[in-house]
Amino acid sequence: MAGSSMGAECEIVTTIRLENIGGHERAVEIINGLNALEGVIDVEVASRLGRVTVAYDACAVNLDAIEAALAGLGFPLDESRAARMVRSLNHFIEENAMDSMRLSMSSSYPLVADKDGAAR
Repeated sequence: MAGSSMGAECEIVTTIRLENIGGHERAVEIINGLNALEGVIDVEVASRLGRVTVAYDACAVNLDAIEAALAGLGFPLDESRAARMVRSLNHFIEENAMDSMRLSMSSSYPLVADKDGAAR
């Protein structure tokens, strides 16, 4: 699950690379710490790969808060060029998904219509 994707309503799944996760006990700290955030739906940790995959409700919590929680738990983000680029893309995807949702909620017109004018 690389990158971010938008699911039902406000659900987004994203993968965050960390500098060093450590062993099983540290992975449990990440899971418990992130699950304590309102809006976090699921957390998976791949310790050997240095990756944390988080499913969250972007209407309740955002990626900035998740990253801050990880840093607060003592898990610095991977600052390699590739990881920073992916992180920027994930933030961009989150912003656009939320903008699209707000637009569709405020518009009385369908965003996409078939040839007969019915919303899809």
